Amino acid sequence: MRFYVGGEDRALDYSAWDRYGMSFVVHHAAQAGRFNVLERLMTDLNYLEAKVGAGMALGLAEDFRLAVVAMPVTRPNQRILA
Repeated sequence: MRFYVGGEDRALDYSAWDRYGMSFVVHHAAQAGRFNVLERLMTDLNYLEAKVGAGMALGLAEDFRLAVVAMPVTRPNQRILA
């Protein structure tokens, strides 16, 4: 997966993320209305595997709940996440 970060498009290495980043990226994206980020994270197998691998599987369930609640029903991937 690639993200537009700090003015450049680059792939993210989730293994380099700390627990704070893994814990709150979905919450921050939802609060900021960054629905494209929510869609990309919650449909990226590498992110999902990294979160489970970090022992945060229960947090992943909350991430899905937050993404579905925050995302407008008109977004293409909202139904996939719900």
